[in-house]
Amino acid sequence: TSPMIPGTIGEGGELGYSLGIAYGAVMDNPNLTSVCIIGDGEAETGTLATSWHSNKFINPLKDGTVLPILHLNGYRISGPTIFSTMSEGELMCYFKGLGYLPLFVDQYTSTDVYKDFLESLIKAFDQIDKVKSRWRGYETSKPEWPVIILKTKKGWTGPKEFNNQKIEDNNLSVCTDTRESWGGDCLSIERDYYLDSRFSHHSQYKSHWPHAGAGKRVNF
Repeated sequence: TSPMIPGTIGEGGELGYSLGIAYGAVMDNPNLTSVCIIGDGEAETGTLATSWHSNKFINPLKDGTVLPILHLNGYRISGPTIFSTMSEGELMCYFKGLGYLPLFVDQYTSTDVYKDFLESLIKAFDQIDKVKSRWRGYETSKPEWPVIILKTKKGWTGPKEFNNQKIEDNNLSVCTDTRESWGGDCLSIERDYYLDSRFSHHSQYKSHWPHAGAGKRVNF
């Protein structure tokens, strides 16, 4: 909690707490909707995987609502994510089993991903209103809360390739370096990257994130 962001708890250094914090924020706060963006890598942590069940503690009349957005970009640091190996049908069954109404946005098949994402947000808030309206009318059936599954390319809007290596839509866009270069002035890929004038406007890692510790990671 801080004066700038009252009522929230943030903890750095590890993943998995975002959805639990979002659900905690809306309890006993019926006018609040918390939109929680979850990376598919974070979704593999035990804490986050369990937090999906928090929807079962939400009373549509007494509590607010959480709109989770699973950002399925396909890769964590070292390779593909589990969710990226699942078909849309499998994801549908999985999240419906958890009590959600999945809404899909897929950059790979979309002609306008921004428009599709906006439409999914409208559908999501319409569904939230329907659930609350039914409960206000004493139709207390088990609520089906929306979840948006946003499928985009890892490293989207960054460089598509560098040094003949695919960067966009690849785990290399996370740019985790090897242990051998930890403690150096820059990342090994960064050393070559900044010699290329096309990308010289990007800030170097060490000068902007000196506190980041041994992970030595930069996202494009």
